[in-house]
Amino acid sequence: MGTGQVSPVLRVIRKIARARVGGEGTDAQLLGRFVARRDEAAFEALVGRHGPMVWGVCRRLLHHPEDAEDAFQATFLVLVRKAHSLAGTESLGPWLYGVACRTSRKAQAQASRLHLRTEPVAEAPVHPAATEAPAPKAAPPTPTAAAEVAAEPAETPAEA
Repeated sequence: MGTGQVSPVLRVIRKIARARVGGEGTDAQLLGRFVARRDEAAFEALVGRHGPMVWGVCRRLLHHPEDAEDAFQATFLVLVRKAHSLAGTESLGPWLYGVACRTSRKAQAQASRLHLRTEPVAEAPVHPAATEAPAPKAAPPTPTAAAEVAAEPAETPAEA
């Protein structure tokens, strides 16, 4: 990303943090509203409350902003998927911190494996035939050659 550009994920975090829409209530209450009614305002309030911490964890553990954005989003996707089993949890902060750490470490490991697979291999000696110029292609038939072929009799003298 170029200097001065703000990623879409960071813009959303900042917007939610400024607005604090539906921010009243404990984590358990907000999570309960999200589970019971799929209340987007409650989920936005949870992201606004815990997003900066999750973003900080992802950013500290990952070297590339794009990887940190992916880990951030994955952390909150895990929250969406596990919301039913977390109902009643008074403080999501420690749980989200752990998920953000695990998600970021998995992303780190995956990036390392990818880097190992894409490292340049030592150059192998080049076979002399590989450096030779390719054989020239046959020239397309001229109109006169095509006419001569067409003028030939269909039967050969031996078949007659």
